[in-house]
Parts: sequence; structure tokens; C-alpha cells
Amino acid sequence: MGLDVCLCVTGWGFRAGSYGGFNTWRTMLAQVVDIDLQEMNGYKDWGRVKGIEWTGNEPFYWLLDHSDCEGEIWDVEELYNDFAKYRDKAHEMWVGHDSFLEKYDKWMQLCKDANEQGGFIRFG
Repeated sequence: MGLDVCLCVTGWGFRAGSYGGFNTWRTMLAQVVDIDLQEMNGYKDWGRVKGIEWTGNEPFYWLLDHSDCEGEIWDVEELYNDFAKYRDKAHEMWVGHDSFLEKYDKWMQLCKDANEQGGFIRFG
């Protein structure tokens, strides 16, 4: 079992990893923008209420507060802009973590392609 993501115009996508691996990657991504996911309110669709509420304006919000196993992301332009803005910081912060950096760049490309082609990202 694991998470696959794809651009739902062309079908281009990649394996984002096991669910646990994806959540580890996402935790590292959140650290790039000084967010501790353990302090944040649970995923919207789980209905858990604890911790700090999301404002919706946080960098990578659409990815950080999203189910890890299903659904779609339509706000790909905003996500792409976040990936582009924080790319250098992510590569400096996680130097030597090749798997993280490779997935970072794949996500950035997926968001860019989705934005340019009028598509969205599907989790499955």
C-alpha cells in the first residue's frame, strides 16, 4: 500500500511513497516553513480538533492539511508558487536527504504541469 499522485489531464504522476513515508516527507516539508505538524489541528476530514487551527494561508497548506490517501488538490498554482519560493531553503535544509529532495522536485514539477495544463492533482 502506498500513495500515488497524478496530474489528471495527462495521467503523469509518481509514487509518493508508503503512507508512512509520505507523512514523514510531509513533516519534513512543514519544517522548511517552520510548521510543526504535531502542533496543528488534525486533518479536516478526520474531524479531530486539537492543537493550532490552520488559517489556510500557510505555505503548502493544500498539501499539509490534506488526507494522505484520497482526494484532489485544485489549488495547484498556489502550491507551485510555494514549492518554487522555498526550493533553495529546502535543498539547503535537507542536503544529503536525497529521497526528500527528489520528491520535493517531483511535487514542484507536478504542480507546475497541473497549473499550466489546467489540471488538478489526484491522490490514490
